[in-house]
Amino acid sequence: MLKIISHLFATLITTTACAQQLASEQKSTVTSKPDLNKFLFWQSKIDRQGCTGDVEAPDERLIRIVDLTADRKLLQFTCDFGAYQDSYQNYIIDSAGNILETLSFMVPSEDNYKLLKSSKVTWGSMILNTENELELLYLSAGSGACGYRATYKIDAVLLGTSTAPLAVYGDMNCYNGELVPNWPKLSLPD
Repeated sequence: MLKIISHLFATLITTTACAQQLASEQKSTVTSKPDLNKFLFWQSKIDRQGCTGDVEAPDERLIRIVDLTADRKLLQFTCDFGAYQDSYQNYIIDSAGNILETLSFMVPSEDNYKLLKSSKVTWGSMILNTENELELLYLSAGSGACGYRATYKIDAVLLGTSTAPLAVYGDMNCYNGELVPNWPKLSLPD
């Protein structure tokens, strides 16, 4: 019993540290208040297909921006709120804030992470993993014991097509104690 409690405590600490790191990385991608008003205006003008309804929350949760290059950014409008993460519609914008392209990403299927599907709506946190890659982290449980993370080349994202991941790591078993850093790399179909 003590061993189980120790394992659960270690899982909680690791998950909390991962969540705090992601939150600090995500915080730096949020735009300033004047820009948020502009983006909220655009949100009413764009196609909300795939979203379930109106989303109300603090501004920082409605809009996210990730700098991809000096003149191109990933703009994410919140589509739906979830228990462990939110879903987003993704766009490429220029430095002046003009929407240039609606993005789709090839993401793992909910039933089998080795199968990819194209989606205009992504669930999870999109962060700049390196200067050349974005990473999408999707948690199936708040503990971080199951889900997937997929990496995408920024050059491919900027092309505006349905971007396939470079790699996907994941675990569908929420009870085996494997956390995000230990998820195995999945082999993907060609």
